[in-house]
Formats: sequence, structure tokens, C-alpha cells
Amino acid sequence: VNEYLNEYFKTKNVDYVAYVDTDSLYIPVGKYVSNPDVNKVVELGYELNNYVNKRAYEETQLIDYCSQEKDFKCKFAFEVVAQSGLWAAKKKYGVWVVWKEGKQKDEIKVTGLEIVKSDSPPIIREALKDILTMILKNKPDDELRAKIKEYKEKFKSLTPAEIATNTACNDLKKYLTTKLEIKKGTPHHIKGVINYKRLLKHLKLIKKYGD
Repeated sequence: VNEYLNEYFKTKNVDYVAYVDTDSLYIPVGKYVSNPDVNKVVELGYELNNYVNKRAYEETQLIDYCSQEKDFKCKFAFEVVAQSGLWAAKKKYGVWVVWKEGKQKDEIKVTGLEIVKSDSPPIIREALKDILTMILKNKPDDELRAKIKEYKEKFKSLTPAEIATNTACNDLKKYLTTKLEIKKGTPHHIKGVINYKRLLKHLKLIKKYGD
């Protein structure tokens, strides 16, 4: 990828790859394309995609792996053009997609963040997606602060069940020492369950609420 783009942009030893993991790769080419628009980036994306697939087959598959297969080729796919992106960690990011598989788009693609995790409460997912969308679309700071304040006030009116994380807790004993103390490094939701059970016992409410 870098070899092709350095030749394409007539640069030397520039690392164009902003992010890469097992099956994804993002390249911020907008600042290198004169008068950038989606069509120019798409054109470059297809050219780069064809180049990578050609070398992956001819050099990696046929030579490095001594493959004799002619009909099957491992291929990379050029999928999206994003206007902006925010990376929290590896495989945890969100991007504002403006082109996807041949069509103009206006959508937020999220990978690994709490926005898409099933154990995140719906209200939390809604709030995080709203805030992330505003960040990716470069909304003013005062609008962001106002939106965050709005959600803070909204959360105060919700019940614990509406904002609690839905997470399974199994084999609680392994998180306790021989003195029945909570071990260091125990996940927060496990600590919560252990302390809840202790409180039920202390207040003699086990018969009412169950253990």
C-alpha cells in the first residue's frame, strides 16, 4: 500500500496507513489529493485495491505459499470512503461513511465501541451515537456540551434498571479469597453482585428478594 501510494503521490517513505487490524485498513488520502472529492478518492481506492489484489495473488499466494490454485484468489475489498473517523483503540472506532460499495451514503459505521455492544443500555447507546455523530461531523464545542448536559439531565430521571449494564455473572466464588474478601482485579459488575448479596444478607432480605 505504502509503496503504491508513495509512487502515486511522488513522495518518499511516507507511511499512508492510519489504521490496520486483522481485516481492515484505513488510509487518510484526502490531504494528499488536490481538490479532494468523493469521486477522486473512489477512483484512487479502486486503483489501489486492484494493485494490492494483484500483488497479493502473484507474490504472496503463488510464490510465498506455493499455491497452484488458479481459480481461487484471496482478495481485499474496497468498501467505504469516510469523511472522518475516531479511534479509541484497536478494533474500537467509528467513521462517518460518505460512500459505500458504489453508493453515496451518510451514515456512521461503528466497530467495537459501546454503541454497538448488546450489554450497553439502549439509552447509553443512543447518547453515545449522538455524541459520536456530532464529533465526526465537526459540530461546534458549545453544541456538544449542550447535548452532553441534556443527556446528563435525562439520566437523572431514569431508573437504575434503565441505565444498568446487562452482564452475566457466573462462578462468584472464584473472585473471593479464603477470607471471603473480593480479589484485586475483580470486574466491577462482579463486585456489584457480591456486595448486593452481602447487603441482602445483612438486611435480612434474602427471603424477600432471593439470593
